[in-house]
Amino acid sequence: MRSFELTYKPFGLKALLVQWPKQIEEEILYDLLAFKRVILKALPQYNCTAAYCELMLFSDKPIADITDLLSQLKALYPLRNYLNIKRNRIRIPVCYEAEFGLDQEEVCRDLKITKEELIMLHTGTVYTVFAIGFLPGFMYLGGLVESLHHVRRENPRPHVPEGAVGIAGMQTGIYPQDSPGGWQLIGSCPIKLFKVKKDPPVIAAVGDEIQFFSIGRSEYELYQLQEAAGIFELEKQPIS
Repeated sequence: MRSFELTYKPFGLKALLVQWPKQIEEEILYDLLAFKRVILKALPQYNCTAAYCELMLFSDKPIADITDLLSQLKALYPLRNYLNIKRNRIRIPVCYEAEFGLDQEEVCRDLKITKEELIMLHTGTVYTVFAIGFLPGFMYLGGLVESLHHVRRENPRPHVPEGAVGIAGMQTGIYPQDSPGGWQLIGSCPIKLFKVKKDPPVIAAVGDEIQFFSIGRSEYELYQLQEAAGIFELEKQPIS
């Protein structure tokens, strides 16, 4: 298992930021998640938030001895084990009808591909959740094939509807709520990604894998009804 040179930075009185090399890589993310698991077990007084190449430790109380904490963390890092990471692969439906893919035509023209190729490429990839943020439940998904890389919109939309599926740079994602946004919209997801009354409220966690599958308009409407009735079940399988 590869080891990385980590940087530790105090973050206010109650938190510490641990940084890996600033790269978007699955190997770094898995190393981070393995370290997080060891920390939570050995230092239960801390909570941890992970994203990309950074791990934030934070507590309800000020850190009494930062030097002692750093010593503990440096001793814990070699104890991490990738096999202890619990992850899931989740299949998510997306409708790529033109009414939802507001930027489809432009994206296909710029990338010199057909709509069918766009759908095939977008659904043919298994993505990794590198971070959750911007909006509650917004998953930043890495792994987008290079042939679908596309710049953000020059003029962001003041309103992007909940469920909109977009592309921006090397990533793809789904808007979990109505919001402004500048990602290129290529489809729509009929299920809710964030439910405040559920535990956990987000359908996925950092490190999980996401794969999209294409559905038609009738299936989209059916899944919306099932979601509203609380009977829609996502396909979720543990990753060994």
